[in-house]
Amino acid sequence: MEMYHLVTKWFFQTPIERVWEEIIDIEAWPTWWQSIKRATIRGPEPRLQLASMADCEVKGALPKTLHLSMEATRSSRPTSWI
Repeated sequence: MEMYHLVTKWFFQTPIERVWEEIIDIEAWPTWWQSIKRATIRGPEPRLQLASMADCEVKGALPKTLHLSMEATRSSRPTSWI
């Protein structure tokens, strides 16, 4: 199986604390991220944290659905915009 590392940069005009709360609430991603059709976090904690695992279904412009498994390898609350 191929391994891919996807890096993105997002820009928001809202307080950084609010952005962080939305990002760590993985199961709510489909409510604001149009391409995410399903997002489920594995384990007892409902929010993203170090070593969290999550499964997502992503549907874009192509007639395919991607099934992704993600693991949080780093997690730290941001303190400022870069």
